Amino acid sequence: MPPKKRIRGPKLPALREEKSTGTDVASDESFNESADFLNNEELNNDQNDAENTVLSEGVSTLRINENMTKEDRACISAALFIKKRVVESIRTVFQSRDDINDEIHTSSRKLIAAFKKADQNRKKKVDLMKVFLDEIDVRLSMIIEEVTVPEHRARVFKLIAVTITEIQAFKLPSDLLDFIINFINTWGHSDNVAARINTTCFISYIFETGKRYLTTEGEYSGFEVKIAAKMFLQLKRALLDKEQTARVPAIRGLGFLQEIPIPSNWPVDAMKHSPRELLLRSCRDTAWECRLVAVQSMVPLETDVRLLSDIVYYDKCLNVRVAALEQFSNLRPNKHVREKIEMLDLCLKDHEVNIRDAAKEVLKNWVRNLSTRWSESQKSKDSNDVVILNSNSESTTGEENKMKGYILAAQALTLLWLTGALETLEGHSNLRRLITHTLDVIRQMYVCQADPINTFAEVLISDLREKMKSSAVPIITKSTVGSILDDSELADTQDPSTNRAMIFFWRCLVDYISDRKRNDADKINAMSRFVSPLRTMVEHVEKILVRVKNLDVYPNISQRADYEDHTFVLQMSIVENIICVMRHAPTDQPGVDAYKQMLISMLMNVFYQKKVIDLIVQELAQFYKEDPNALFTLFNDRIEEMRSKYKSGQFPVIENSVPVGETKVRKDLEEETRKTGRRTISDKDGIAVIDLYELKVLNALLKTGILLGWSTTYQNRYNNKLREGISSKDLSTRVLCTECIGIGAIYDYDQAENTLREMMKSFNTQDEPVQCSLIAALTDIQIEHGDQVDALFSWNSKQPNFAVFLSDIVVNAHVSGECETMLRAVEAISRLFLNTKIDPNQQKWQRTMVTLMTRASYAITNRFSAKVRSTIIVMLKFFCSINKNNQLLLIKSFHNFFDMWANSTTPERLTENRHEMVTKLKRCAATFVALTRHSTLPLEEQKKCKPTHVDLVDDIFHEMAGAPDSTSVDYYICALNFVEYQSLSRSALTKIHGDLESYIFLHELDGDKHRYNELRKAHRKIAKILGLNEDEIEEVPSKTDLRKEAAPSKTNKRNANLISTDIAVDNDVNMEEDDKPGPSRPATVRKPRAPRATPASATKKKPLVEEDALEILKSPPRNTKKPPSRPTTATRPTAVAARTAPPRSARKLRSEK
Repeated sequence: MPPKKRIRGPKLPALREEKSTGTDVASDESFNESADFLNNEELNNDQNDAENTVLSEGVSTLRINENMTKEDRACISAALFIKKRVVESIRTVFQSRDDINDEIHTSSRKLIAAFKKADQNRKKKVDLMKVFLDEIDVRLSMIIEEVTVPEHRARVFKLIAVTITEIQAFKLPSDLLDFIINFINTWGHSDNVAARINTTCFISYIFETGKRYLTTEGEYSGFEVKIAAKMFLQLKRALLDKEQTARVPAIRGLGFLQEIPIPSNWPVDAMKHSPRELLLRSCRDTAWECRLVAVQSMVPLETDVRLLSDIVYYDKCLNVRVAALEQFSNLRPNKHVREKIEMLDLCLKDHEVNIRDAAKEVLKNWVRNLSTRWSESQKSKDSNDVVILNSNSESTTGEENKMKGYILAAQALTLLWLTGALETLEGHSNLRRLITHTLDVIRQMYVCQADPINTFAEVLISDLREKMKSSAVPIITKSTVGSILDDSELADTQDPSTNRAMIFFWRCLVDYISDRKRNDADKINAMSRFVSPLRTMVEHVEKILVRVKNLDVYPNISQRADYEDHTFVLQMSIVENIICVMRHAPTDQPGVDAYKQMLISMLMNVFYQKKVIDLIVQELAQFYKEDPNALFTLFNDRIEEMRSKYKSGQFPVIENSVPVGETKVRKDLEEETRKTGRRTISDKDGIAVIDLYELKVLNALLKTGILLGWSTTYQNRYNNKLREGISSKDLSTRVLCTECIGIGAIYDYDQAENTLREMMKSFNTQDEPVQCSLIAALTDIQIEHGDQVDALFSWNSKQPNFAVFLSDIVVNAHVSGECETMLRAVEAISRLFLNTKIDPNQQKWQRTMVTLMTRASYAITNRFSAKVRSTIIVMLKFFCSINKNNQLLLIKSFHNFFDMWANSTTPERLTENRHEMVTKLKRCAATFVALTRHSTLPLEEQKKCKPTHVDLVDDIFHEMAGAPDSTSVDYYICALNFVEYQSLSRSALTKIHGDLESYIFLHELDGDKHRYNELRKAHRKIAKILGLNEDEIEEVPSKTDLRKEAAPSKTNKRNANLISTDIAVDNDVNMEEDDKPGPSRPATVRKPRAPRATPASATKKKPLVEEDALEILKSPPRNTKKPPSRPTTATRPTAVAARTAPPRSARKLRSEK
């Protein structure tokens, strides 16, 4: 029944006591369906309760006397039975503590018995169905108006929902369902927040039980379409509630309905949005509680990867981000591989520990699921009847986990990730990092994370059983190295991509063992299980190279249209990873000699990629550290031998080299030949391949740093080639020549100065890779030779030196674009700051510092801008912790930084909302002041230098006195509150305290109290440190604060839009949302309590701790408040109970007065 105003009259007279004649009632067969009515003693005992029972008007006039008919007695007995069953059922469930599900099931049986009794007596003098529904109405109305002990109230709702479901299953009348629908519809429009919360929870339970137990065709969640549509529309209406606590149960209810198909005869109002669509839109709700429940309730699909990734990246609530990341565990890792790799890579590098832990949990679930599926596929038919006890419980000793095949699941993920990752150096580097985290997770799953790495290797070997080798891709171990790419049954059934994945995972596993070793003995013992001695490894690798060469005619991939390019990528990857494994092989003198000769023969292959050549040269350079000229001479002689032996397109074989990758190079030459109209490859084209190979090796040799000087021999041999290569049509040639000239200039700057000046004049017309190479080269030269590089800019008056040149690149770069040149310029400035002696008084360094500070304050719009900001902040943090002069450079740049933003014509670079300019710059001030704290310096610097914040305060006072009308002062003055006053001497604090008093008096009568408030905050902080008894003066609200207070409150609106706001792209710009729920309506305010006395602990002196402002620019302020926990039901949030009327017990007491 709907809530209504009950008119209470005088107290009813008590029923007269008369002799009971209950034998007639017990003999009536029409009311003997329940066993409770077969006991005459129970009927006699219940007659005493009849006196205190308030029934309907018809029943209350019936009295038990000798002249009463059997029908009248049965009516009263049935009414007592109904009341007793309803009260007992609801009371038992509400007060239950153990076996809650059993209690709900038993109580539902009692309610069904009472319902049947009322249904049988609906045609008697008194409609007992109305009595049954009134009792339900009274009990539910007492529960629905408040939300205290929510888990107990939820049990009652579950009880009614289960009862309705069973009544529907037994094909009984729908009186109870109709009554509940009317009850829900009425209370759903109540002004009471608790009533709306409980109503929505009630609907969710009804849908949940109907979906679970009723599967009738032509119905929706077990109910008729018309009835289900009413409840669905009620949930949809609840999504528009202004209270987030009332929207949460509605969102959870939609989670139960998201997988149920919408019927064709669904009403028009309900067909506008499906439950899943409404649930996904709730992921954008303004309240973090609603977003959290929406993410947790959704059943993720592969099409939701983009939505979940955006939530993980950009949501402002940490709990919501973690919940979205956990949903990836429910997705298969074999779809949208690249997006999932990027997401996990970023999460594993996130500064929040919870995000990193959740990402590792995703990896753990993927590994466990793969190993479980593999184990199930390996079970024989004879083992189906075996019952495994406690299969869900994890072993504490780890014995059961050592035969699970987790390591094979990790290799399967590696094969999957390699197919989706980018074939670039950065892509493979990120993938190796991801596999390293996966191995950490597997080590925990094997329960040996605290043991030496040798124990982990032993566990892996014991897990690789023979039946695993025959049915899955095997792990490469010491005993299987020689079978890589061999002509075996395994090689015939797998393509080269699988073999590449095996080798890649082998390399990652070996690197992991080397990094996680406790000592050399631990590493040697663990490595001996996966790598053979160096001499044996050389023999294996020589055979493997021949097999890699034969991949050019592999039958499984030769049918691809681009099989040459695909095979070339696989070949280079295999060779690269094998060389990386060779680094960890146990060495002996014969093995070292064989390894050196193998590297020389590999270096003579002109078809390798640049990354493979770099790797070979790095390994080979270790043998020529004492005599680098011998290596250069050997290389030059072999190049001349190649040129002399090259004939008619046939490349010579030098030092028994294996021409891996020749097919790809020949294909490119043939295509170039067809474009020019020639039939055969000319000698000029072949010589061009050798020349490019010479540049690659020369570049790799110079980067090793083993060369002692750029002698005349090298000048005569390479200078002309390098100058000609700068103007080449091939981009790779120009990049290689630029890098070589830059490295050569480090040894002899004079011989390369003119070439570098010509390149700088045409800098703007060069391609981006050439610009990046030139910036890196000039940076290395300036670090080595100082300001000599500035002479290259003498022709340009606007950019007189290298520092200004780099600053202009950073400033003029487009904000939204991803400019690689700008990123290299930022990195170059960072290297100059950290590797050169900086004078804080020089104008060029101040300008460069302002450029970095300005770029770091830009709004984050994508991953590229986040990378630029993190690079600058991390560099400045390290730079300012070296010495005092570095801190002075940052402090002297403060004025120009704030002056730039005060006169900026593009404030949207800082923030999209102009009204947040002061807030954003205040956060920037907090960050940059925190970087210059005196406590960040080494102890020796702290003792011999005074704090640089003294100079900062002097600069602020000078600016206030010199240009009081400047807008930059409003920003500059924000830095006062973040100064580390604790490190200042008492005399300095006393002087600052006195100066502040004069400025406070000067600005006391200002119209806008912003400056006055900022000065007062700093004044009180210093007074507290000095121990002065200063009267606490309240801050005067500024004009901005007054405008905020005058703005209309959002709580005046009745409904909130379902489509609220998009997830913020810039986390650092948007301020944290208000997570405090407001009242649903103006309620009576009780008198506040008297203020409590100050506890003794509060009177103790506490150390002054300032918030670390370095975290401000990294991420937005996080809400550390945890979401509401529900240990029992986990279904409803806690809401502020706002009653609209006294409780029924109070009304009853007033009516009896």
